[in-house]
Amino acid sequence: MGDRDDGILLDEAQGQEQEQDESLMDLLGLEDDSENIELMKGAAEQGKEEGILNLGIAYLHGKGVEQDFAEACYWFEQSRDAMAMVQIAEIYDKEGSKELAVEYYRRAVSAPEDRFGGFRASACINLALKLCAEDPEEADRYLRQAADLGVPEDYQQIACKLAGILGGVFAKQENLEKALEWLRFSADGCEDTGVKKQLTAVCREVLREGPGSSLYKEALEGMEHLADGGDQLAMMTVFQYWDKNTDLPQSAAKYKEWLVKAADFGVEYAQFLLVQEYLGTGRRRTDIPEDIGLARKYFDRCKVWIGTVENGGEIVARFEAAIRAKEQGASAGNKAGSEDAVPERILEQEEAEEIVERMSRTGETVLVIPEGVTGIGVRAFDSRASKKLKYTKNIESIRFPDSVREIDTWAFACMDSLKEITLPPRLKYLGKDAFSGDWVNFINLWVRDKRTFQCIEIPACTELEEDALFGIHRIMTLRFLEGRKVLDWKFLGDKTWIGEVIVPDSVEKMIPFEPSYRKIRIEKFSLPSKLKDQFQECIGKYCPKARAEFR
Repeated sequence: MGDRDDGILLDEAQGQEQEQDESLMDLLGLEDDSENIELMKGAAEQGKEEGILNLGIAYLHGKGVEQDFAEACYWFEQSRDAMAMVQIAEIYDKEGSKELAVEYYRRAVSAPEDRFGGFRASACINLALKLCAEDPEEADRYLRQAADLGVPEDYQQIACKLAGILGGVFAKQENLEKALEWLRFSADGCEDTGVKKQLTAVCREVLREGPGSSLYKEALEGMEHLADGGDQLAMMTVFQYWDKNTDLPQSAAKYKEWLVKAADFGVEYAQFLLVQEYLGTGRRRTDIPEDIGLARKYFDRCKVWIGTVENGGEIVARFEAAIRAKEQGASAGNKAGSEDAVPERILEQEEAEEIVERMSRTGETVLVIPEGVTGIGVRAFDSRASKKLKYTKNIESIRFPDSVREIDTWAFACMDSLKEITLPPRLKYLGKDAFSGDWVNFINLWVRDKRTFQCIEIPACTELEEDALFGIHRIMTLRFLEGRKVLDWKFLGDKTWIGEVIVPDSVEKMIPFEPSYRKIRIEKFSLPSKLKDQFQECIGKYCPKARAEFR
């Protein structure tokens, strides 16, 4: 990221300042008539702050007087307010006088008053923008000061992008500590692939130094957070890191965790390794038991990719023969007569594309999953996975047949218009980010997407994966149906807001919520009185403002 990005950000910042100026004119009650101008002049000449600001804005925009920047600057100079200093800085900025612009932005930061709010912080951001290339340390100080003051909402995305630029500058200077800090901040708030690539490179550099590095924990957390957000390179880096660092006590468990996550997201190499693990022919670095059904599942997903590597055709044939032999040797009678004996039919992306294409032709907004489908595959309807799935952004409701037992990771991600989810009654598994909204992240805002779900009911038999509700940011009522014995709060995603959570009488145990980087807000809990002792430790302390009603 270079000068071109800085220039774009400066244009964005100046655009925000123009909007602020226009709103200030309304706040100050500025009217376009000479009588008011005379009153303003009288008040300004008496040193009254409101008159000074009114008169400066009048000359700046030619309201009631002829536009005169010099006269505007004269009156703004008399003011004690940060807004006035910002106006002068902008005038010099537009004239190309960078040094004078910087001087007045500095004066805005130290101004005694900021009666309209946000002008000191916006001046800090403008200073950081102008100084990040030539003096990144000073830019660093101003960006931190803006954060301390509270970045105005209109400037949050600018600050986020600026953090990425500043992180890139520190990375070039090999100041890995500050590079890591700012790149992590930017990657969390902006969908910028360039920032994510730089963050991945910095994290890798730190991780190469091993656990002895003072930045080791932050780098690993940063990489895992990127991977959790769906970055394939980060996923590869994380599970390969744990594969190599076998001397660490948690390496086997971590390797398994990230291998499965990467495979579920669609990383073919991870799927290839999992096929071997489930067949019992892998390196057995994990405690993954043999499972012919899962071996088949992951093999079907990666066999096209396997065919592209050297001797790929031979490897595909060998895997196919091994899986078929185990399938034929497996007992077919142990599930006979049970409801789970329904033949497995997974709806994958190719079939999803056909369904969505038909919907786009008719303008339908209700997605009806065909009868007999037992599972929805990874990213089956994720609009980011295929251009043919873009129409999914218009889908408002999903109807499932009773046969559906599994909804996999990112199965229905980025359905921006989705309003209603009725989960099938026999659903056994709900994967991570299954209904995640679009990944638009605004710093310090609770709601990333605009969707509101009135009520989501979770069947008693449904296993909720960690972050299963990640990306659903507004749920009015979340109801767990009767029959569930254990409630594990791991399903809650970052920045989730829920009006009320209703826990059934059947629940006997709650497993504590582990927040990590996640923040949640729940307004009300309705629980059986027998859970009163568990409530505070498991979830209550993470929602201090919530009301809890015990039945």
